[in-house]
This record gives sequence, structure tokens and C-alpha cells, in this order.
Amino acid sequence: MKKAVYLVGYLVVGLSLFFLLRNLVVNLKDIPGFEFTYQAVLALVISTLLCAGTVAILSLAWSLLIRGGNVYLTVGQAYVIMAQSQIGRYLPGNIWHYAGRVALGRRYGVSAEATLLSTSMETVMIFGMGLIISAAGLLFSKQFFPDIKIDFYTRNLVAPIALVIAVLAVIGLAITTVFVISKPVWTSVKNWIKKRLPYIHVGRIGVSGLLYISIFLIFGSVVWLLLNLIWQVEAGISWYQFVWSFSIAWVAGFVTPGAPGGIGVREAILVTLYSPVLGEGLALGLSLMLRVLTSLGDLVAFGLAYYLSQTQNLKSLR
Repeated sequence: MKKAVYLVGYLVVGLSLFFLLRNLVVNLKDIPGFEFTYQAVLALVISTLLCAGTVAILSLAWSLLIRGGNVYLTVGQAYVIMAQSQIGRYLPGNIWHYAGRVALGRRYGVSAEATLLSTSMETVMIFGMGLIISAAGLLFSKQFFPDIKIDFYTRNLVAPIALVIAVLAVIGLAITTVFVISKPVWTSVKNWIKKRLPYIHVGRIGVSGLLYISIFLIFGSVVWLLLNLIWQVEAGISWYQFVWSFSIAWVAGFVTPGAPGGIGVREAILVTLYSPVLGEGLALGLSLMLRVLTSLGDLVAFGLAYYLSQTQNLKSLR
């Protein structure tokens, strides 16, 4: 089953990359160039630093969430662990940045359980924030989908929704049955959950949620910055429209198994969304530039984290 899921993921990645390459060949002549003026270079530097800054935001949020396990990392320690492990998300499998965080966390005396539980919360929260922003954009935006009316009672949507509800109901029934039949299992799970309730802290979760939302705001701002300062194009839409459209592309890349860092999938979604507004050439150039800058941002964050790990006295929790 696991192999089948990854095969589907790799197929999606392959199709997405094919879509991108095809568009690149067809629209290569239409991708607008730009001159390396002072303004363009400044925009590229600022955009790269903003992308690198999102890793610092992730580190701050993680340092809050992991306190539920009675682990008190400084922001510096969290950043060193996060930024160095984050580079692993570009490896196939979408698990190596998590594995790296566990391994690096152990060096600072952080238990694997605390890292895994806090990272799981982080993953669910980021995905949830992305879904909320994406849904809000799809429901209320008239810029990218002016002719589409969302009707939740149409035949096309009823079947998928019913299928999802049915699957969730079956899973819920199976879990309930196991707990009812096996009382020791239920007692054991209940005790396990009770000991870990400190992770569910409203204040820390609320602040972390706002920090995760700010990451999507930053990437939307980067898109706006690139268009206005590098290509000097006025798209005629507000910067927040780029926030939710990037969010959709990020969510699609995130849920695709075997897409390292959402590569291929995210770009294909961005080209699809931006082409009606910007034209295919500019949309393609923008999506590729965004991939380059986010990758450079991760490299900058990695380099800084490595420097801090070698030069600063970041003490272990032990």
C-alpha cells in the first residue's frame, strides 16, 4: 500500500515536471527577461532573505510547541536544529528533514518523542493554516476564477464529499470498535494522552498559528515584490491574492508523496493559477524564480545555522 502511494506521488511529480518542461519549451520566448539593475538586485536579495527568514519563524513556533514536552529550547537552539535539518526536505521521500530534526535534537538532549510530537503538531497546523487560506481565496476571490461558481450541491462535488465522509466514518468505526472490544487498549491510550495534554496549550498553539500564517503572507509578498521590482509588471490584483494562490500550490506540493519540497507540483499549480492573469510566459518565469529563491533561502538559513552551531555556545539541555 505504501509503495502504491509513493508510486502515485512520483507519477504526479513526473506529470507536473512534464507540464512545466512543456510550458517552458512552448513559452520560452515569451518569458520576459530583466536587467540586473540596482533595483532588481535589491529585490532578489530582499526576497532571498525573506525566504530564509521563514525558517527563523518556523524555529520560533517549534520552540513554543515543544514546551508541551517540558523541553525549553532557546530560539537559537531551535533554529540550529530546524535550519540544518530543513535542507533534507529536498531529498526524495519527504521524511528526511523530520529524521534530521530528531537526530540533531538528540544532540541537544531533546527526546525523540518530544521532537516527533511537536513536529506532528507543527505539520498539522501549517497544513491547516494553508487549507484555511486556500479555501478563503477560492470562495471569495473573483480575480483568478471569475467565471466559476462553487456549488456544493452539484453532482461533481457530492460524490467526492460523500466518499471522504464514508472513509472517515469507517476509520472512526474501526478505531471505536478496537477500543470498545479491548478495554486495556483504551485504558492505555487514555493514560498516554493524559500525560501529553500539556502539548495542547491554547496560548502556544494560537501564537504558533499566527506565525505560520505570517509565512504564507511573506511568500505572497515575495511574489508581489518580484513582479513589481524585477519585471516591473502591475498585475492589477492585490498582494494578498498571491498569498492564497501560493498557499494552494504549497498545499498541493505538500500532500504529494515523493515530491521533495513540493518540486514540480507547486510550480505547475502556480503556472495554472497565474497564467490567466499574467500570461503563460511570465507565470512560468515567476514560478521558476520563486523556486530558485526559496531554495537559496534554505541554503542561507542552513549556512547561518551551521555557523552558529560551530561558533556559538549553544548548550545541551542535558
